Amino acid sequence: MVACRDHHEEDAGKSFIGALVAKILHDWTQETIIVCCYTNHALDQFLEDLLDIGIPEDSIVRLGGKSTLRTEPLSLFKQQRVNLARADWNVIDDLKAMASTEFTHLEGIFREYTASSICDKDIMDYLEFEERDYFEAFQVPDAVDEDGMQLVGRDGKPIGPFYLFSQWTRGWDAGLFKCHPYVLQFPSVWNMKHPSRQSLYAKWKEQVLKEQVKNIYDIGQRYNDYQARLEREFVKPDTMVLSAKRIIGCTTTAAAKYTENLKAVSPGVL
Repeated sequence: MVACRDHHEEDAGKSFIGALVAKILHDWTQETIIVCCYTNHALDQFLEDLLDIGIPEDSIVRLGGKSTLRTEPLSLFKQQRVNLARADWNVIDDLKAMASTEFTHLEGIFREYTASSICDKDIMDYLEFEERDYFEAFQVPDAVDEDGMQLVGRDGKPIGPFYLFSQWTRGWDAGLFKCHPYVLQFPSVWNMKHPSRQSLYAKWKEQVLKEQVKNIYDIGQRYNDYQARLEREFVKPDTMVLSAKRIIGCTTTAAAKYTENLKAVSPGVL
């Protein structure tokens, strides 16, 4: 004759075996144990089983709320905490300042990116390191004629540092410098057809935008890093409490909320 157990008996059996395993690990190893359940009800039931099997209260801490009267004393909020030291607050102040600086920088560079106003200087800065031949070709020679007079453009203003670059992107020749010995050193640049110039110019603009995006990403990463370090500093008291316990009880939701603390404690058994 086979005896059939109902679901409550099966759950009780599994809980008993689980509590027994936890007791063995608690008594015969130095491992920190996480007891993780989907619901608060299941967690409280299991923690009560641990108490019933002889694991002392001061070995257990419970993360999250909605505990029972019996498991409430195990709550993290009921544990005695060590306050942050002056040195910890100094670190926090430094991290806040660095995070604020990165955030300001991030706001500025993001505004530049969304405006998409790439100017001649941005392109020339890119060419200086990535397309050196073109960078050299667009360097404006000394804008003084043989009589010592300052050369000026059609608008009557002195020749600027991006004069040749502007001429080139418009599909024109080197203008005032088309016969200058320096300019004549770069025939392949100045003989290029206008469509080819436009295609190359578009490629350079795209590369500059990509660099701006990478810069935004790098600054964002640094800002996130400072925020994560700040969070670790603020949760130090909780982490110290968890580090002093052998069993950490939590729901999956609480485990996600206290991820940084659990990482710091680095439990060996789940």
